[in-house]
Amino acid sequence: MKRIKVKDLIKHLKEMPQDANCVYACDEEGNNFQYVYFTPTLGHFDECEFTSIADEEEGRKPNAVCIN
Repeated sequence: MKRIKVKDLIKHLKEMPQDANCVYACDEEGNNFQYVYFTPTLGHFDECEFTSIADEEEGRKPNAVCIN
């Protein structure tokens, strides 16, 4: 599965209705969906753990945006 970059996400979001609600799938099968309640958070993701930029160790660059 191809990972989506922020620039690609923004491109797609610009084509969407601006008053649409944001939701996310809770699992890979799409068995449950929830609303997105929080603003995106910049940080570092290492394939199993996300650390926000506020809690980040010095020297590592942010590489991900968490949406919830």
